[in-house]
Amino acid sequence: MIEIELSTMLEGEPKASSSLHSLLDEFEARHNIHVRLIPLSYDNAWSEVVKFALYSHGPDVSAVGSTWINNLISMNALRPFTEPELDRLGGPAVFVPALWRCGQAGNSSQVWAIPWLADTRLIYYRRDWLKAVGLDEATAFESPADLQQTLERLQTQVAIPWVIPTLHSLNTLHYLASWIWSAGGDFVNPRSQEVLFAQPEAVQGIQAYFGLQRYLTPAARGLGERQTNNIFLEGQAAVTLNGSWMWLDIASRQLTSQVGVAPLFKTPFVGAEHLAIWKHARHVGAAVELVRFLTSRQAQSNHLPNFSLLPTRPDLLSAPPFTDDPAHQVMGQALKTGRVYPSIPRWGLIEDRLSASLSQIWADILAEPHSEVEVILRRHLEPLANRLNAHLK
Repeated sequence: MIEIELSTMLEGEPKASSSLHSLLDEFEARHNIHVRLIPLSYDNAWSEVVKFALYSHGPDVSAVGSTWINNLISMNALRPFTEPELDRLGGPAVFVPALWRCGQAGNSSQVWAIPWLADTRLIYYRRDWLKAVGLDEATAFESPADLQQTLERLQTQVAIPWVIPTLHSLNTLHYLASWIWSAGGDFVNPRSQEVLFAQPEAVQGIQAYFGLQRYLTPAARGLGERQTNNIFLEGQAAVTLNGSWMWLDIASRQLTSQVGVAPLFKTPFVGAEHLAIWKHARHVGAAVELVRFLTSRQAQSNHLPNFSLLPTRPDLLSAPPFTDDPAHQVMGQALKTGRVYPSIPRWGLIEDRLSASLSQIWADILAEPHSEVEVILRRHLEPLANRLNAHLK
């Protein structure tokens, strides 16, 4: 029997891990191919994936973040899919278009990774508190300005109107993206290989995001993601931001009737885990078959409810629960209308450096409550933009 290896980022998710093992058992029974699972944690996954690329040794197939793909392509570490293989997978028509494009390099038609599990960022809110201040759920979060007005109203009634991570979190960048895009800004000009996050439009959006710190009461400051999640889930805060996976926690606590979900404005960030085959794969045919199986309608339909992420196939987004459950309707629409980060080789560097600067910006804002937010932003963003632009050119 052929044996191949698959690395995934499902460590710490018992239900998803169990479901994946069931899927791989089914795959083995059908194809006589055994898959050995290599679990990675989200904290160390990128460093491990880089080792696979550098040493040309490791699993045959890996689940990789959508923003990692171009870095791995530039390292000449991935094996592209052939046209016949793509045809057997169903081609671009069976996947969310924005996520399919993440598996390509720039304007090339070559495909290096296939969308598997999707995610987006959402606004979560307590319905009773919105009702208490006379706010309409349908319009309370349509734009950054609407969100600010909503928090202004909530501040009069709620001890903690707003809670988000202010310690280091990779999600800060994913949240912030919607403010930048809503203000007409962007992160990068792909043509000129120039960063744009220090330009006026982007800074306007970033300032609006960090300006919401005025609604962070002392109990909601200096917290990490786990703490902010708990504060919201325990009913202490009115509004928060999180990934689509938080709905599983809400459902497990039987809070679905009390908590509402709204998209992050008109353009939420959308990401995914893609399945990529390494150039060093020992059994390419078996690896392609595994990717085809895991991304099939049947596999995603039967097992995805046990995962904390969303399907990457529009046909599943056009079926229950994405058509009859309000929260899932929001998630499905966000995947269809959301936006991914630019597809450039150095995006990983930009994301890493910018995420670190955002953490320092939060630290300065909390330490200097009387300083102008714009002054703090300029202090960090302009030097970083200059350094990155010098590196990119």
